[in-house]
Amino acid sequence: NPVDKAGQLEELASVRATFTRSLFTARPINAGEEITPNLIAYKKPAGGMRWEEMSRLIGHKARRHLPADHMIEPSDVD
Repeated sequence: NPVDKAGQLEELASVRATFTRSLFTARPINAGEEITPNLIAYKKPAGGMRWEEMSRLIGHKARRHLPADHMIEPSDVD
């Protein structure tokens, strides 16, 4: 019985995206506003920045206005 490893990896990626989380804005953040922990929420789905990457956000400033519940990307901060 050969195992379809590529197929299994695709299935796992789908499951991971469904059950893991990303960093989101907890409320709207204005352009130039410094990012603090209380401005960050950790929500489903995955696909954005992981919890381990929060240090890349804290103390940095938003490059543009970020609406509430926005999945944060590294390009959103200076």
